[in-house]
Amino acid sequence: MRVDIIKEYNEARNAISFDWINLLFSLGIVPVLVPNHQTAPDHFFKSFDFDGLILTGGDDIQLAPDDIYNDPSVNPKWDRDSTEYRLLELAIQNRLTVIGIC
Repeated sequence: MRVDIIKEYNEARNAISFDWINLLFSLGIVPVLVPNHQTAPDHFFKSFDFDGLILTGGDDIQLAPDDIYNDPSVNPKWDRDSTEYRLLELAIQNRLTVIGIC
């Protein structure tokens, strides 16, 4: 999910377009939305039996792959980068199909 910065509330939020949810359900796919948090991918991979991974796009990449353990408090969007790097790593380890949207 992308990270939206809501200025009037001074907070960052996980977000995904309704279009994604509607599309996936129309294809008979039940999405599992993984929040942007450093430990979330490991917890979710232990809890669910995934068939694939979709990286939905949006936001610019903030980190290089070797920087994923930096403190994300400097920029809330770093949470997304570290989450997606770990999701991709786990998907490869589990030999899952990955679709990445630019």
